Amino acid sequence: MTYSMQAPYNNPQYSYQMPQKPNTGAPVLGLMTVGALGGGTVGYLRNRTMISDDGKINDSFAKKVYENISKIDSNDNKTYKQCCAIADKIDKVKNKLELKKLFDKNKDGAEALFQGKKEKVEKFLETVSSDNIKATKEKIKQGINAINDMYIQSSKNIITKCWDKDLKEFVKPDKMDSRIFDAVKNTKTTQAWKKACKYGGITAIILGGAAIAYNFITQPRIR
Repeated sequence: MTYSMQAPYNNPQYSYQMPQKPNTGAPVLGLMTVGALGGGTVGYLRNRTMISDDGKINDSFAKKVYENISKIDSNDNKTYKQCCAIADKIDKVKNKLELKKLFDKNKDGAEALFQGKKEKVEKFLETVSSDNIKATKEKIKQGINAINDMYIQSSKNIITKCWDKDLKEFVKPDKMDSRIFDAVKNTKTTQAWKKACKYGGITAIILGGAAIAYNFITQPRIR
């Protein structure tokens, strides 16, 4: 009996194919890019202006604007920084001597509490004792806060003067110093994009992580 030997034919039912590793790089990077752009866009749209539709100015924005404006006048900048230094350290003051040292280190800020009168600062210190140091510190904080509130309100007044509520953008008023207008406008831009980057980074991490998890779950296993 003769047996015919025939070469096996390619039957799709029995063909074997090596499993292909999915390309995870593109989806992950793609989602992270979308996350960065999408999150950045959302962040920018939410923070493109520090002024609400009804014209209310964000306090933190007004403070930053004042800090930039005060740099134009070195005396204003110095006084503002010293007032902030007193406010930051007053709680740690324990007695008259420490208060005097704090005032001596921040003379312009201390004098601002007393309408710029050095002699008033000296007379005030003479009245401080262990019995009234706590109440004294509270009054100093109130005074510093009042001064800073005036600085912030002054900043808001300038911002309002530069803001065109119809165009929703800053427009330089006539006779305003260009340096002051630039300080307002550039602060807005810087603050907005800083927050946009923050939102974009967070969203990129979340979407990128989701993409990695998805690829890990769906990729085939070899057993």
